[in-house]
Amino acid sequence: IESVGGPQVGDLNLFNAENLDEKFYSGKTRALYGTHISVGDKMFSSFPYLRSLATITWDTLDWYGYDKDGGSVHDVIGTRCDPYTSKLISDKDYHYCCHSNLTRALVKEKNVEVLKRQLELTKEQFEIGEVTLTDVSISEARYSLSESELLETFNIIDSINAKYLSIFGTKPDNPEIIIPTDYGKFEIQKLKSIGKKNNPRIEAITFLIRSIENEINSLKRKRLPSLKLEAEAKINQGYFRTDSEREVLSAFAKVDIPLYQSGLASSKIRESKKKLFAQKELLRLENENLVANLISSHSSYNYSLSRIEAYKKQIQSNKIYLDGLKQEFQLGERTTLDVLDGEQELLQSELDLIKAYKDFFISYYEILFYIGKLNAKDLKLNVDLFDYEKNYNKVKGKWLDIIE
Repeated sequence: IESVGGPQVGDLNLFNAENLDEKFYSGKTRALYGTHISVGDKMFSSFPYLRSLATITWDTLDWYGYDKDGGSVHDVIGTRCDPYTSKLISDKDYHYCCHSNLTRALVKEKNVEVLKRQLELTKEQFEIGEVTLTDVSISEARYSLSESELLETFNIIDSINAKYLSIFGTKPDNPEIIIPTDYGKFEIQKLKSIGKKNNPRIEAITFLIRSIENEINSLKRKRLPSLKLEAEAKINQGYFRTDSEREVLSAFAKVDIPLYQSGLASSKIRESKKKLFAQKELLRLENENLVANLISSHSSYNYSLSRIEAYKKQIQSNKIYLDGLKQEFQLGERTTLDVLDGEQELLQSELDLIKAYKDFFISYYEILFYIGKLNAKDLKLNVDLFDYEKNYNKVKGKWLDIIE
């Protein structure tokens, strides 16, 4: 395991590739070697196996030792971050930690394992005449599909990691993204009203329309005569005596009458009116697209909420059903194939729940984007905010705009 992007913090999970029930046991490793491990130390597996899963043979940080605060590297003090601890401490559901990310990957990998066993068993039953060749073909197809889905899952994880790196300039290190599963239902009419007022694209087009309208009014004034008045008052020394003074008052008016402009002003007005018409048409289309997008995202939001609740209940039902199958299998009333089918249904419902959470997450933040709330201020991000009004009041009275 090598870190190539500078200092990193990561949680390590170890599994027996042939038996995923055998996994790294940090508590027993800590009992044998202490709170931190290094070269020569073994990493032991869980009960009932309790054997070495890996041995540290190379460590470029073995020079660190213990600092003044008693800290060191490669600790086995605690386990990987998990949603249960987060729920206990903050009462929030957070499913993008190390434990949940691993679970998502293992669900499909476990699915491949179950379908492989199911395929082998189906072939054995076919040889003794208990099932048909069609059953074998179906099992082979399901197994091939699960392998393809597993490969797709790992490709998606690699793609997400690469995209995260390109945006933030660092690899993912357990970013805290809280899914608002307890958020109330959106009212579509209220969303439309807020969106037409605060949507960033609509807001930008609205300001551009106002700018063009002001430009047209300015061009219209250039076609009319203009009058300029100036006045001056001063005291001059006398012509013949140096000790004499006189007051001088002067005033004059300047009239500018555009006699011939070769239609320049009218031409610019027509050009600006065409721009104004185009922007108003664009505004109309943006409003229509906003309503359509809000309706679509709102439907996805409500649908994903209902799916989340449905899949939670389905998982509970499938667990009860699987336990019943296992008990009936021990009594000889069910076959191994029945148990494998039950496991497959449970895994599929768990995967469907994860997909429902994903759809909920996407639709929720789509709605925030369309109503102009997907920004640092409304999301209450811990960053410095740019105050447009404060900045305007700061610079509007500057004579020389040189120093920031």
